[in-house]
Amino acid sequence: MAKTSRTLTSRPARHSPLMRTAVPLRPRDLASRRQPSTRARATPAEFFVRSLLKYAPAFDPHIAGFGGEVECVVRLHVEVIEGEAEGIFVDPSTYNLVVRFEMPLPTGGTHTAKLDSWCGIDFDAPDAPLWAGRVRAAPTRPLLLRHSLGWLWTNIQAIDHRAARCDGDVWCRILRFLNCVKEAYRPTPPRPSPIRPRPRPRGRDTELRTGLEGIVQELAVLHLDSGVEDLADRMEAVKI
Repeated sequence: MAKTSRTLTSRPARHSPLMRTAVPLRPRDLASRRQPSTRARATPAEFFVRSLLKYAPAFDPHIAGFGGEVECVVRLHVEVIEGEAEGIFVDPSTYNLVVRFEMPLPTGGTHTAKLDSWCGIDFDAPDAPLWAGRVRAAPTRPLLLRHSLGWLWTNIQAIDHRAARCDGDVWCRILRFLNCVKEAYRPTPPRPSPIRPRPRPRGRDTELRTGLEGIVQELAVLHLDSGVEDLADRMEAVKI
């Protein structure tokens, strides 16, 4: 019998350890899953990351007096949570996009938030977000960007209108943090001076002062005159 390429290639496969031992399937591997054929709709996190990487640091002249020209540091990194591995089966990993804002405040104003999360195996998958391929920075070496407070406030306010407006939304919390920082740079109005009594005219004060001095002098003269008269009466009494 002539040996064909089929018998030559199939013989090692039949004698391999992997083929001799059956691999048990896990219950979650038997569940039917629908693989996405196209990428999902752009998220607010993708819009924010694209704006950070595309535009250079800009300053908003409209709020320059309220911290618009303050330079802020933005740190981006991706936290990777490895999927569980059982034999030859490996679950998809979870990728979290994390941002940290650092403001030049005496109190050390910082804010950290998780912008988006994605679960998958390959960044080139059809459903992979755009930030997964652009931001490949670990927490120990984050992607460092610098923008003005006015630029960040304007862009995140626009994202906040697109995202869900609720108290627990991540963009609402970031916007409240930026508002607090902006209020810290707002110039405080001058304190009102206390109300003081109006001074009297100097001419009237002089007249009153001269009048009082004249009265005092007259009283002193009267006192001296009465003292002299008493002394004269006593001397006459002694002579008698």
